Amino acid sequence: SRQAIKAWLFDDALPFWATKGMDFDHGGAHEALAFDGTPAPHSHKRLRVAARQIYCFSHASIMGWQGDSDRVLQHCFYTLTRTGWHEDGGFIHLYNPDGSVLDNTRDTYDQCFVLLAMAWLWRAKKWDAARHWAAKTLSYLDQSLSDSVNGGYYDNNKNTLPRRANPHMHFLEAMLAWYDATAEKEYLNRAGQIVNLFEQHYYDPATGTLTERFNDDWSPIVDPDADHLVEPGHHYEWAWLLMRFDELRPTDGLAAKARTLYATARAFGHHEKTGAVADTMSVDGSFVSGRARCWPQTEALKAAIAMENDGLASATALQTKMLDVLQTHYIDGPIKGGWYDAINDNGYVAAPDMPSSTFYHLYCALAEYIEK
Repeated sequence: SRQAIKAWLFDDALPFWATKGMDFDHGGAHEALAFDGTPAPHSHKRLRVAARQIYCFSHASIMGWQGDSDRVLQHCFYTLTRTGWHEDGGFIHLYNPDGSVLDNTRDTYDQCFVLLAMAWLWRAKKWDAARHWAAKTLSYLDQSLSDSVNGGYYDNNKNTLPRRANPHMHFLEAMLAWYDATAEKEYLNRAGQIVNLFEQHYYDPATGTLTERFNDDWSPIVDPDADHLVEPGHHYEWAWLLMRFDELRPTDGLAAKARTLYATARAFGHHEKTGAVADTMSVDGSFVSGRARCWPQTEALKAAIAMENDGLASATALQTKMLDVLQTHYIDGPIKGGWYDAINDNGYVAAPDMPSSTFYHLYCALAEYIEK
């Protein structure tokens, strides 16, 4: 029920991750927690996790959570802006556990999560600093990572291949969040540029799937040894975002493509026994991976809500099913407010600890469900 989901989020998860999940000694959030709620030993901390927690606690504050969101937000914001920003511009990739910089690669995916975090922080708290840092991040992306020839952004400041669709999906998400926060057309226009890339390059009409990995010129990587699996979770996530964009700026044929991605994931991407969405699948659906992480389940839930809103009758059933899968296998976790991050195709736990980064996926999906 909505009550039970809201209680889990507000009474269990938020207080737990606001305290146990934060690294108040060394900055940001712990990379992961062990099943007993203590920090799990990891060789690094990803900067994006601090950005994701800013999203979660900003959204929680907007939804009326009574906990101390300011403490978490100030702490994570401080970590990002004081130690995460590189002197040459852009946010770094990895910290050491002690809060020193481990990897100063400027990764596009990470910049996009900072942009998302700042949009929600601005909505929640109206800190001018959130707008200031978003503008800095955008201008870094434009000046240092954008590809003026082929469109979109390089994967990072070292321009390593493959180029990926995924950071662009999160850029689209961040631009929609900024548009929601400000109603400024510039953000919707930027979102539209990513939708163009999707239509031109990422979407494969022959198979109804989403291509993930590309050469510099956005041609799909055709090396026979390359990994040609696709991710049903990303099919659902793109479908959710494209429906949102289409609502704001109706685009011929876009909703149909979103429905196709949704239908492909729905038909081929789930485990038979548990109903969970598998991590990967082959383009023709002849293979699905044995593991199902938590995040693809949340994306299926969001896509089902979007499709239900668009009048797709069968989407209600998927929504019910994904809530059941999440409650049965994932958030009925090892500790109150925690989760199992992955199961195998028989439903057994297949993750050693609780990655903090998963909270972003859970919060976003469960909030959509509570507020729909």
